[in-house]
Amino acid sequence: MLAPSLTFYFLCGSLALLRVIIIMYKIENLDQRDYEKWLDHCDEVFPNPREYFKRHFKNDPDRFLSSVLVIKDGDEIASAIRVFHRRSFLGGKVFSMGGIGEVATKEKYRGKGMASELLDAAVSCMERYGMEISQLGAGSRVINYYSKFGWRSAPYYERTIKKPDPDSPGVNLLPLDAGKNLPSLVRLYGEYAPKHCGALCRSDAYFESWSLPTLKNLTGAYENGELVGYISHNGGFCLECIGPDRLHKALLSAVTPKEDGTISVPGYISGKYEQVSEKVKLSYMLRLIRPITVGSELITSSDQLVTYISEHGGFTYFKGDSF
Repeated sequence: MLAPSLTFYFLCGSLALLRVIIIMYKIENLDQRDYEKWLDHCDEVFPNPREYFKRHFKNDPDRFLSSVLVIKDGDEIASAIRVFHRRSFLGGKVFSMGGIGEVATKEKYRGKGMASELLDAAVSCMERYGMEISQLGAGSRVINYYSKFGWRSAPYYERTIKKPDPDSPGVNLLPLDAGKNLPSLVRLYGEYAPKHCGALCRSDAYFESWSLPTLKNLTGAYENGELVGYISHNGGFCLECIGPDRLHKALLSAVTPKEDGTISVPGYISGKYEQVSEKVKLSYMLRLIRPITVGSELITSSDQLVTYISEHGGFTYFKGDSF
C-alpha cells in the first residue's frame, strides 16, 4: 500500500476549517531486483519500446541503479525518475551536472503528487553527489510545472536556412567511418565543445557507447588527408557540427535538405547564410544546485545562471548527448 496522507486542519478567520493534505510517499533507490520492473514501467508509460530503455541504461558508462528513484505500490512501480551523471562546460570550465530524465508515472497514479516528490528527491540526490547544476528537456506543456521546482528555461536558438553550396577549396567531404576514427572524433569534440555553454564533456567510452548511436549520416571534413571536422544530420536537420567555425559552411553543404531546399541548424553555427526563419526554443531548462563561480562571477541562483548563458551566446545542446 502507498503511504497514507497526513491531514492538517487550520482555523480560518471565518471559523471555517481549512484542510491541507500533505502526501508523503516512500521513495526508494532502484536495485537489481526491480530493474526489470522499471523497464516494464517505462515501456508502459512511454511510447518508446522496452528495449530502448534497456539500451539507454546499458549504453551509459556513468549509469547508477541507485540514481533511479521510484515510488512503489506494493510490488508495482507507480512512478519513477532518473538522474543522469554528466559534466558540463560553462565559461570554459567543467561543472558536475545532473540530468533529469525518464520521469514517468503510470496513468492510474497521476495527479497524486508523486512526480513532484520525486523531483524534490532528485535534487537531494544531486546534492549528495556534489552536483552543481541540473539540466532537463521539457515539452511546452510542462515548462511551467518544472519552473515551480526551480528549473529555468535557457534560450536555445535554431535557424532555418537555404542549404549552402560547397565553396571551400582544399576541404574534402567524405562519409565517415566512426569506428575507425573514434580517437579523432573525441579529440575534435574536446577542442570545440568547451567554448559552448551547456555542452557536455565526453570520455572515449561515453562517445562510443552513448553519442555515436545517436549521430546519423556522419560526414567528415578533411584537409591534406587529416580529419578536421564532422557533421551529423538527419531529415534536413543538423544534429551536430563539430570543427573550426570556418568549416561550418562546407560541412552544412553535406546535409540532405528538406523538400523545400532548407535545413535547420542550431544557433552555434557560424557564417552568413540565406536565412528563412529563426526561433528560440525554451524547452531546455537548467537549475542551480549549489553556488558556482564562472570566471570572476559568483552565480547563486538559477535565474542568474540562465542570464549568464544568455549573455554568452545562449545554450548549446549537441544531439549526441540526448538523454
